[in-house]
Amino acid sequence: MKSDINMIDEALLDPKIKALIKHYDFKFVVDDLNKYKYHAAGIGDILNAFTYLKHDLMTGPFVFPIFMFFGTEKHYYPNPLNALDFRLHLIYDLIKSNSFSIDQFLIVIPINSKEYIDELLINPPSVKWMYDCGNTYIPQYNIHVKSFTLDLAGINRKYIPTQLLGKKYIVFNTKLRFDGKFNYKELKQNMSNFFKTYKTNYTIVLLGEKKFGNTKEGNWHKIQTMYNELLELKKNNHVIDLTTESIINDLDYDLYIKDASIMHYAEYSICCGLGGHFCSSLAFAKNIITFESTYETNLHNVKNLNSYKDFNDYLSKLKSIALPLP
Repeated sequence: MKSDINMIDEALLDPKIKALIKHYDFKFVVDDLNKYKYHAAGIGDILNAFTYLKHDLMTGPFVFPIFMFFGTEKHYYPNPLNALDFRLHLIYDLIKSNSFSIDQFLIVIPINSKEYIDELLINPPSVKWMYDCGNTYIPQYNIHVKSFTLDLAGINRKYIPTQLLGKKYIVFNTKLRFDGKFNYKELKQNMSNFFKTYKTNYTIVLLGEKKFGNTKEGNWHKIQTMYNELLELKKNNHVIDLTTESIINDLDYDLYIKDASIMHYAEYSICCGLGGHFCSSLAFAKNIITFESTYETNLHNVKNLNSYKDFNDYLSKLKSIALPLP
């Protein structure tokens, strides 16, 4: 392992990527990618990977597939450098905030051929640690901020908007992520009908994107949002809209921390499907409600998670929280 990132040839690693690794002082190795199976690049996967490490369900190191941020023509992310900076910042804060050893995280700079890397950019490998650990259940998988925290990034009440101070509120996340064969049109119509008549004494906060941009992940899963459907809630409720238009090319770390803080102090974070919004809820929210019918998960014993595969059960749960607890 070379000890100085500056020793890496520029043909192997872009100088801007090199500067980011140097900035966060992460460990790295120049090696064959095939030797490493535990990796995650998505924001939700990163949160989950550190959760597995924290609960000793996965031994380190957790490997970061930096090759996914290479190139200019076949890159996986619309703005690779921005996406990389966001993730390394998140990983850095997770390590420092939770007293992880720096040895539990490793960046692999591949020596594999350009053709091999290009193929991986088109067809990224699966996140194998999810499957390797898939039969192990966490007895007390209560991963809110008390045990899994981004305190060093500033999660606290200073990020709560003044109109929410002193109020009990719930969060609805706009993102919809199921598998590519899922009937989004039917779901969105059913949600729209439900929101037209839904009434709660909680203040409602909308978080997420108004529309999901054109990305490889989005196209693969046919990711959408239910932002327009959620606007129906305004008919009978006090709704505070804190959504952004789209974050496809400009991930804002400070905004993410603000949203995570708002999510943390909410009575419930409400999701549809899996993905970053769901994993962020697991990491930071006090209570989660989600409808997820297309994936098998290992979250059976999550004590602050209310997960439903039956849509009507999901709606019944939403109705049951309409009145705040005394």
